[in-house]
Amino acid sequence: MKMGIELLFYALLATALLLAAIVIVVSRHRKSAARQLRLTGATGMVNTRLAPEGSVIVDGELWRARSSDGRALDPQCRVSVVDFDGPFLLVAPRP
Repeated sequence: MKMGIELLFYALLATALLLAAIVIVVSRHRKSAARQLRLTGATGMVNTRLAPEGSVIVDGELWRARSSDGRALDPQCRVSVVDFDGPFLLVAPRP
């Protein structure tokens, strides 16, 4: 009986540690609202074509983005972050 209780204890402990590790990994990949605010005015590069939505790389991070004026922007086009719209960065081409 004692071995059954010890086995149950270790199984619960292992499950708790696994869940804690999963929470840590998932939380590290979330982008915070404060991070978005600091990106206003930052320069980035279009990663996938914005027509008008796609993705950009800003400060080494991949972000979902939308062209601020609705026009298409090709990959490798330099852009500036001008605002936010929900989960999207609003970007405009840089001259």
